[in-house]
Amino acid sequence: SGKYQGMQAWIRERSENAVYIPCCAHSLNLVGQCAVDCFTAISFFSFVQKAYVFFAASTKRWKILLERLAEANEKLTVVKNLSETCWSAHADAVTDQQKGYDRIKAALDHLSCDDSQKPDTQIEAQGLSKTMEKLEISIMTEIWYTILERFHKTSAKLQDPKMDLNTAVVLLESLHAFINSLRSQFSHFE
Repeated sequence: SGKYQGMQAWIRERSENAVYIPCCAHSLNLVGQCAVDCFTAISFFSFVQKAYVFFAASTKRWKILLERLAEANEKLTVVKNLSETCWSAHADAVTDQQKGYDRIKAALDHLSCDDSQKPDTQIEAQGLSKTMEKLEISIMTEIWYTILERFHKTSAKLQDPKMDLNTAVVLLESLHAFINSLRSQFSHFE
């Protein structure tokens, strides 16, 4: 905790009378960490990480992924690694999965049928591809993309050194209202 180490402790060490004002962006990051502390979210982000690890473990697989992404009419970026502490990494990873969903699946399908791959690689690719076929994964991709895109933008604005408290409150209230509005939009994601 910042109370015992970090910037807050450093400031208190130099001045006992210093008042500590928590960082809104850090507090928002903690909210994000708590938001994914349920089975469904953990399962989804575990899948996102498994897909990244699968492709990143081999330059051949990575090349096939890049080739499939290049086939798209728009510029798509590669899958990303998740970070335990940096929520922008989650936003980037889910954005890449959402934008390149069909291309990532095509790369997995290619690898599952590629006889030049080891059998365990083919089986793992097939398993990941079948997971991507599940409605739950595609819905979770869309929902988390929508949430994390807004979450990331809000967090970036909160980290602006010129941010004032009134604007920070408005941003957080807006994010809260946005998240609440998503509860009634399940049919949109389905």
